[in-house]
Amino acid sequence: MIFDTLMDLLKELMSGIDFDFSAINMDSVICQTIGTSSIYLLMMALAIQDRFGVEITPDLITPTTTIRELIDYIEKNTSEA
Repeated sequence: MIFDTLMDLLKELMSGIDFDFSAINMDSVICQTIGTSSIYLLMMALAIQDRFGVEITPDLITPTTTIRELIDYIEKNTSEA
């Protein structure tokens, strides 16, 4: 499941940050929920590109992008489901 893979990527990227990842759901707004800085967003975009083989453009992960929107994009642009 893409959601689980995204959570694994986020946990890996943010391993030094104390955060309750169980609070994240499909409707969580990435920037608000995780409180990430732009460097984490960039790292997340690169990790998603590497893992799923999809291009993540700068306008895809915005301050209002939800986990659901990100998963929908990945599903539309890759054969992984």
